Amino acid sequence: MSLFERGVVGGTVSKVTRYEIRLRPEGFKEDIVMNKHEVKFFCLAREAADVLPRIGHDPQVAALSLGSTPDIQERFRPTEELALDWVVNHRRLRLVFRDGESMIGVPTRVARFEIDLDLGDGVQATLMTHALFKPQPYRHCDGDG
Repeated sequence: MSLFERGVVGGTVSKVTRYEIRLRPEGFKEDIVMNKHEVKFFCLAREAADVLPRIGHDPQVAALSLGSTPDIQERFRPTEELALDWVVNHRRLRLVFRDGESMIGVPTRVARFEIDLDLGDGVQATLMTHALFKPQPYRHCDGDG
C-alpha cells in the first residue's frame, strides 16, 4: 500500500472497517492502523517491485502540498459515463494523486471508490479515487504518457 505521508507499507491486511485498515507487516507482532483516506493505491506484494518504478510525478500538483483529506468535497468520484468510456474504449490515462504522484495505465474496472489500472506487462494496481487530485484527476495519454 502506498500512503500519504507514510510512504509504502507492506504486510497482511488483518482487519478492514468502514474507516480503518489494519495491516500487519511481516515479522511484526502489532498492526499498523491507518485511516482509509490515507491510502493512495495498493497492489499485490509480489508486484510491488514492478509497480513502484512506474510512479510518475506532476510538479505543478506536487507544489500544492496536498495530502490525504477526510473532506468529502475534496474527493474525486468518477461518473458512470467516465467509467464506461474508460473501460469500454480502453482509455490510456495518467491519473494524478493529490500529492503530485501519478500512474499511467488502462482502467480495467472503475468503481466509486477505486480504479483497477492495468500498468502494462500484466502489472495491476488499484488506485483509490479519494486520493486523486479532484480539479484534474486524469489526462488522456497518447503513446508517451
